[in-house]
Amino acid sequence: MAKGGRYLKKTKKRGWKIALGILLVFILLIGGAAFAGMRYYQSMLDKIPRAEIIEQSVSFEDIQAILDYNPDKPTDEDALTEQAQMETDGTASEESAPAETQTGTEAGG
Repeated sequence: MAKGGRYLKKTKKRGWKIALGILLVFILLIGGAAFAGMRYYQSMLDKIPRAEIIEQSVSFEDIQAILDYNPDKPTDEDALTEQAQMETDGTASEESAPAETQTGTEAGG
């Protein structure tokens, strides 16, 4: 038939519609994957136990005593033990001193 006739197939430009459809499918796939990923991430975060505030019943005096603790400083118990040890050492040396003098006089005389 004639050029540009009624039965001539005309080319239709519909490539942009196909590209737009493919783009929308990709956006839906990426959005669905992101949604599923965020749900999974939130479920993992919900499994982590939260820190709880626990009220401490330690008095200020106890805290101050802990802060002022010095292991090198002698305590009252240490002073009593030292004093008792010095007393026992003093009586032991007094008892041994006369015995030495007696042996010294016997050996000399």
